[in-house]
Amino acid sequence: MKLSRAVVIVSTCCLLAAAARADEAPLEGQVLVLSAASTTDAVDALRAAFVKTHPQVTVDAGFAASSALAQQIAAGAPADVYLSANERWADFLDEKGLVARRRDLLSNRLVVVVADDSKLEVKRPADLEQQGIDHVALADPTSVPAGIYARQALAELGLWQDLEAKVVSAADVRQAMQLVVSGAAEAAIVYASDAATSDRVRVAVELDESLSEPIRYPVVLLNRGAERPAAVAFYDYLLSAEAADVFRRYGFLVMADDHPAADAVPVAAAQRWWGLSRDEWLALRLSFQVGLCAVVASLPVAIAAGYVLARWQSRAKWVLELVVNLPLVLPPVVTGLLLLFVFSPKGPIGGALAGTLGIEIVFTWLGAAIASAVVSFPLMVRAIRLAFQAVDPRLEMVARSLGAGRADAFFSVTLPLARSGVLAGCVLAFARSLGEFGATIMVAGNIVGETQTIPLAIFSAGNRPGFEAEVWRLASISIVLAALALVASEWLERRHATREST
Repeated sequence: MKLSRAVVIVSTCCLLAAAARADEAPLEGQVLVLSAASTTDAVDALRAAFVKTHPQVTVDAGFAASSALAQQIAAGAPADVYLSANERWADFLDEKGLVARRRDLLSNRLVVVVADDSKLEVKRPADLEQQGIDHVALADPTSVPAGIYARQALAELGLWQDLEAKVVSAADVRQAMQLVVSGAAEAAIVYASDAATSDRVRVAVELDESLSEPIRYPVVLLNRGAERPAAVAFYDYLLSAEAADVFRRYGFLVMADDHPAADAVPVAAAQRWWGLSRDEWLALRLSFQVGLCAVVASLPVAIAAGYVLARWQSRAKWVLELVVNLPLVLPPVVTGLLLLFVFSPKGPIGGALAGTLGIEIVFTWLGAAIASAVVSFPLMVRAIRLAFQAVDPRLEMVARSLGAGRADAFFSVTLPLARSGVLAGCVLAFARSLGEFGATIMVAGNIVGETQTIPLAIFSAGNRPGFEAEVWRLASISIVLAALALVASEWLERRHATREST
């Protein structure tokens, strides 16, 4: 009896010790946060603070309009936490059955901003009608929360009909403010928290909160995140008192909190290597990774298509030409939309890959590679086709008359003679991949360190006042890479032409 009791006691102690060790185990893994553009600086600061405490956790973030992010999540984006600037988009995800936990976290206010050096007298909303103000920037008032709130406020004041012709629609609230900084618009209606982050604009008017529906920022723990301890911990961290202090410093109002917002804290300077920040290096590396994968994946199909188009004589040839060249004339956003349908977890190919192999395509770098491959494919095929057309078909016939099969003649005669043109096509396709934007943002999103290539990094930096230097650094890199690619392609084509003439 005593022995049995001792065994029970020892077993219980072991279980308690194991549980304690499990509780003390360090968090690890990767967390993906998709957050409204207006929260960029605050969430970046919170990510850095959380990772400092949990060094084995990587917290990646994507920032855009709440509407775009919610639609990406519904389409299968592998997000763990979502911070929206509008309750409607959180409701949208809730209706889709994607929400595990949810809390109204923040509030905000609308303000009218003008350039810091502007001489315009804007002391009340009605002053936006004055001469000298030709453009008023708003985040898209049809879908983006900040724009929806601004439109409601102007309508409540009886100003919307008069100002609608002046409204310039921006992708998100940060871009709306950037339009004022750049001089493209004389005024903008943005969140107070955004205005507090820039010394390039000043607040002219603060709009009364009663003019629009309450501005709420719900934070959502998605079903995917609920299964990942690191994501749950980050979600809880956003609800903590420490996070509340950070949000206040960036101009937000914390729900059920009457503390006044303190002065915004500037984002800490990022560590740089060779003049580039970590995020810029990641965008550069990812651009090369995506471009190389796109070229490698496209090359076999492009060689086959180029050879068929160069040698095939048929009335049905135009069908193949149409299919090959269609991505060249379609708007890249349309191409991205079609790829999103095909490769999403609910799509015909994406669903099969996710269900059988567990491979996710959309909102990963693989999605960016596929988008780049499709968009650059026509350029590669065109160069390869011209290279094959320059090879005399009689050389293949001679090889076959000497006993070589069709495939042997192709690989031993035709392809080696056309290799300079094939390489030129690869270089052109790689250069086009480096510049791809529209299809990529639809299929892969804009996630720092995961899917953010150079064009997406330029787009993000261009929408953040004070990041002009980063924009020009990345733009300069893009120009240099494009020029080098064109020079290399031209040199290869000239070399091919010289060899053919001799």
